[in-house]
Parts: sequence; C-alpha cells; structure tokens
Amino acid sequence: NDTCPYIKFQEVDNNIIEIEAFGGLVREVPIFYKIGNRKLLLADSPDKLISSDYELDEFSIKEFLTFGYVTSDRTLFKHVYQLEAGEKLVYHGKNVIIKTEFLYNKKTNSEKNRYELKNELMEISENIFSDLIKTLGGKTALIPLSAGYDSRFIASMLKIGGFRDVICYSWGEPGNKDIEVSRKIASKLGFKWICVDYCDQRWNKTIHSKWLRGMLIDASKWTSISGAASLPFQDYLRDSDLDLKNCVIIPGHTGDFISGGHIPASVTEKTSKKEIIKFIKNKHYLVGAKFSDEDILTEINNKIDYYLKYIEGYRSIETWEWRERQSKFIVNTNRYYESISLAWSMPLWDYRFIDYWQKVPLSGKINSDLYKEFLEDKIFSQVGVDFELKRDRKTDINVLKKKL
Repeated sequence: NDTCPYIKFQEVDNNIIEIEAFGGLVREVPIFYKIGNRKLLLADSPDKLISSDYELDEFSIKEFLTFGYVTSDRTLFKHVYQLEAGEKLVYHGKNVIIKTEFLYNKKTNSEKNRYELKNELMEISENIFSDLIKTLGGKTALIPLSAGYDSRFIASMLKIGGFRDVICYSWGEPGNKDIEVSRKIASKLGFKWICVDYCDQRWNKTIHSKWLRGMLIDASKWTSISGAASLPFQDYLRDSDLDLKNCVIIPGHTGDFISGGHIPASVTEKTSKKEIIKFIKNKHYLVGAKFSDEDILTEINNKIDYYLKYIEGYRSIETWEWRERQSKFIVNTNRYYESISLAWSMPLWDYRFIDYWQKVPLSGKINSDLYKEFLEDKIFSQVGVDFELKRDRKTDINVLKKKL
C-alpha cells in the first residue's frame, strides 16, 4: 500500500516524464536527491550524487556533532538532500515538489475508554504478527532479546502465532541481569537462545576488523552513525554458520517511543513551546554538545513552529523525535544488517501500529502506561513471561563507554 516505500515512474519514448518517490513512514528506505543543470538525480546513497569538487555543509557537521545525525532534509554534503520520514518527491517535467505525505501525531485523540483501547490494540497486534508470520515463510526469525518490553512482545507474539523457527540473542558482559532475564524468557517460550559475550577480545576483534570502516561509511549514508552497541553482535553473525540470506532479524524498534515512553512525565496538554524546545535540547543533545549554539536552537524552533500548525503542542515532542532521531538514528541501525545481506522487519513500526498510537490520549502514553498494562495483562501473562519487567541498563552503558 502507499504507506510502504516506493519509487514509481512514467516513461514515454524512453524518456522519464514523471517520478514519485517515497521512503516510508520512518524512512525505512533512505532516498537521496540532487537537483541541478536541469537534472533530477535520485540514489540510495549520497556517494552516488557527489562530484569531485564536493563541499561539506558546516551547519550539517555541527548538527552531526550535536545529535549524532543531521536533521531536516540535509546531508553532510551541500546540495545533496534526503527525503525525510513521511515525505514524497514528485517530479513532473521540469518541476520537483517535496511534500509531506504523512505527519506523525496529526490525528485527534480517540474517544474510546481504556478497556476498548486495549481490545483494539490486541486486534491490531494479532493482525500485524499474523501478516509477519506469513511473510517469514520458511525463514528463521532472529530476535535481539533483552529484558524489556519490546523484544519480549515480539517473541511472545511469534509464540502465540505458532511460529517456532526462532533464535533469540542477548549480548553484554557475563553477570549482566539483562542477559539472565533474556535467557529465562527464551526458555519459557521454548526458543533457542544464544548469548554473545562482549568480552575485551570480542570488542578488539570488532574494532580492528577490516570491514568496520567501510561498513560504517556505507551505513551512515552521510547522515547518521547509529549506536555502536550492536557491532560486536554483527561481528558474531558474520562469523556464524547461519545462512543469513534465509533469516530475518526482528529488532524491537521502537515500542517504547511510539507508546509514549519518551514523553517527559511533567508534560501536560498545556506545555509551552519554550518547554518543548528545552526538553528536546536536554534529551537529544549528545554529551559535550554546546547548548549555546543559537543556530541549532533556531532550527529546532522553526521545526516546532511548523509542527504546531497541524499538531497539539505536547505532541510535537514526539513528532520531532519521530522525524529526526527515530528515522535517522534508530531505524538506521538496520543498515548494519543490510551490510551482511540480512533482511529485517520492524513490526512495531507497522502503519497500523503507528495509526493506533498517534490517537492514544496523553494519559495513556505517559511512561508508556497503556502499552505496559496491555502487554502485562494480555500478552505476557498468556505465555508465562510476566516476570522481572524492570531493566538494569547501567552495566550496558558503562561497559560501552569503557570499550569505546
């Protein structure tokens, strides 16, 4: 359907006279373009669009060092642009038009009560995972399984749907509580479980691998370097005897965000624009980034002004993160798997899931309240994995900092 990424064109006498391009609701397929010399150039990587006399964009570099990704439609190169999440490019003859086809959180709040909302979510979840199981066919599902809600949700739904060809993975240093809970979940569900030991030897091997530099450049698309925590896991997969072309990895991107978990507890329906910008700055600036860069704050302010034309105030917090961090930083981790020819699926970014959560009132989204209640009552208890639902991530963060 039209919510999926696509490129369509109309050709007459071997000449393309019309093009439509759409990268998806969360930029699942990055699409880049360049306009000049009466030409429109489209590509899946900026590398194919830059010339020998390329120029780096200083403001984009500053953003990259501030967030870990470039915002808006920019890349690190001048005159080379990207389609943002939900944007469509239309070319008719000489004109190129970029328009927003989808904007997250534009829907009004549902009037259903909590009981009805949970029943609706159950029906949507069953349909999504039923479709996922059909598309998996005879392939093996690989699940990065933590102690949290999202990956546990995916594993539980595959179990409920009767799908058995599943391998669950956990990674980190031995003794990490997250790993032990992951093992218990997989055991209860009857799935194979493998722990990838993030010892010094594994990190050193990954960091000094010949493939790492080229893969990072290709995966970044000159827009974003995504989290490094999964790189030793990818190194493990490269060395494994799995037939990766017959596997699909299913990460938990990004149930905690879409269900409201990134909305600050202090937010109300009357939260001001000034407070919204302050929250974005505090949450999304990297450690060491300069809070005094007025041009970056101006860019955030302009984006929020645009969103507020269509969206209730507090909802723009999520809209900014959906289009910037989620689509460019989180979803971009899938480029790592693509580099080893491993297919991926994101059921928690299915258009039906997106449509549902953008209509849930604030009261059900703070701290992912409705999501957690739904999972604990209707999913986890059904398959016996409703245990140890609090995560300890301190070890993960400290180990990552030390290794890097």
